[in-house]
Amino acid sequence: MRFVVKISILLVLVCSFAMYSVHLYTDTKLLKKSTRLTDAAFEGKMIWQQNNCQSCHQFYGLGGYLGPDLTNVYSTKDKGTGYIGIMVQNGSITMPAYKMSKTEIEKVTEFLRCMDETGKADPRTFKATETGNITREDEQ
Repeated sequence: MRFVVKISILLVLVCSFAMYSVHLYTDTKLLKKSTRLTDAAFEGKMIWQQNNCQSCHQFYGLGGYLGPDLTNVYSTKDKGTGYIGIMVQNGSITMPAYKMSKTEIEKVTEFLRCMDETGKADPRTFKATETGNITREDEQ
């Protein structure tokens, strides 16, 4: 009898978690409300996610490691809008060329501009603490 109760509780918890997760990741109104992105930037974020860009690139040192951190690519000298558009359209040795429309590239660029405004990040200055957190080397 105790086994049946434990299994029932487990099933209720697993189902609740699954339903909440589906709601959380599929309700675009909730996603938009939880971020401070313009409409174009939000659409750029969706394009970013559909193309799985986070598997290679990072924001604030978190994400994939094949490509560079893009937290501040928009404001980096000699980069910005033109650089982002060229890289997305043509790719590089390790990055595939994404055949996006001009509008899609503008939306991705707007997303990167909004991410740039969230702060400054240079992963080379990050240092892991013994608790697993990340701090900047100049803050210690």
